[in-house]
Amino acid sequence: MRLLETFRQAIVSHHLLDPGDRVLIALSAGPDSTCLLDLYQSITEEYNLELGIAHIDYHLRGEESDKEGRWIRDRAKELDLPLYQKDHPIVQKSHVQVEARRVRYQYFRQVFEEKGYNKLSTGHHLDDQIETFFLRLMRGTSLNGLVSMSYSSVMEGLRIIRPLLGVPKSELISYLDDKKIFYFIDRSNLQGKYKRNLVRNKLIPVMEEIFPNYRLTMDQVIDHLKEENQFIQNLTYRFIDSISIGTNGLERRIDKGRFNMQPLTLRKRAIVQMAKDLGDNWNYFSGDELGNIVDQIKYTNDSGSRVLFDKEDIRIILEYSWITVLLKRSDNIKPFLPTKLEMGKEYCLYDNPVDACWMLNVSFHEINPPERQGLLDSIKKDLFKLYLDHEKIDESLHIRCYRPGDRIELDKGLGHQTIKDILINSKIPERMRKHVILILDGEKIIGLISLPPYFYIRLSKEYYVSTQTNFIVTLLINQVSRQGFSDREGKHTFTSIYPNGLG
Repeated sequence: MRLLETFRQAIVSHHLLDPGDRVLIALSAGPDSTCLLDLYQSITEEYNLELGIAHIDYHLRGEESDKEGRWIRDRAKELDLPLYQKDHPIVQKSHVQVEARRVRYQYFRQVFEEKGYNKLSTGHHLDDQIETFFLRLMRGTSLNGLVSMSYSSVMEGLRIIRPLLGVPKSELISYLDDKKIFYFIDRSNLQGKYKRNLVRNKLIPVMEEIFPNYRLTMDQVIDHLKEENQFIQNLTYRFIDSISIGTNGLERRIDKGRFNMQPLTLRKRAIVQMAKDLGDNWNYFSGDELGNIVDQIKYTNDSGSRVLFDKEDIRIILEYSWITVLLKRSDNIKPFLPTKLEMGKEYCLYDNPVDACWMLNVSFHEINPPERQGLLDSIKKDLFKLYLDHEKIDESLHIRCYRPGDRIELDKGLGHQTIKDILINSKIPERMRKHVILILDGEKIIGLISLPPYFYIRLSKEYYVSTQTNFIVTLLINQVSRQGFSDREGKHTFTSIYPNGLG
């Protein structure tokens, strides 16, 4: 049949399926998803698919909802497909659609994680896309928002495919009627209490009367807008890469000066994209919030730090001459216990929950006179190593976290400085200062380390290695991948310095 061929073409043209995919189909018992399920049945063997059905009953329409739930259970049994069905009564009077959407995708993600599906397929069609376009247009959304419904996307951690997006609803109903496949009609779609229903039942009929071929025209217009949006989006990615100072999966820093040099459109898109790349939400900002963030970045001076945005799991901070977009959990690293350092041991200083952790390795060795000068030359180049003259250590080396009021004498005779002043002058952001590591000789602070992405290391000159040094202590800081860290954890080759295990 013609619709089946269109379905196949969409899958191939937009690379929606791979052999062996496990596809979860969102089924409501309406014509859209019922047609989708039947089409998937036609290609299951061809693509070696494993199908599943997910359905949520919000109990919004009484007996009608119950009938749909029973029909779906019977249909799943008839097709011998696993069914994941959830009852979630919605009793609130307002924002029903928002709540239903939240529950729906939360449940889909749960099924994905527990049952191992890799794609979610929905029955969105061309009429849905046109209605969404007009709704968002009237709300004043951006170009990216106008064309955000696509054949394939990732939303809240789910890979969603919409193979019927280019098909009018009338074709879906004709397909079902020709094959005598039963489906339900949701009578609430005829009511005028939802804006989408008003667009569908009042605006669209007028459009169709004036422009009988409006669906074809709108489909072409939306495709053109998607092409232009993708072009701008590619520019946005290149722009973000060009101004990035550092990123680690938990946060991204960009240069404020270079950010402000670009057109307003790119600046707004860059903020939106960085938040989406890090967080779990697809829409963090209202238009006013985004405009306010960009204005503050442009007109705020480069001193200190200032929180520009703090909502859900994303925070945006203006820090000196850069902008940091971060996941809030990246600030929640537990302080470790004061710890005596032992030679040959390794200590976990910072456990990054995304991709890596930072380790401190302590070693000791004697220097032969011929190698002294070479060692002194290499010390200047070793960014992640700290060398101490062992004979100048009076008691024993310790490490602990920075505390407000801590002071250090970096150059003997010039007096003590507060570590806070040193960190401010070195532009270490305030939020990162509580993670600064201090090195002590007994109770005396002799050095400090701030880990990447704001790496900074200082040592009191009194402990410097010189041409007279015979024994040195080397503190090596290195990054270990999550897999490498797990291997070390299993072999107990490092020492935990956290009060309740690793942070």
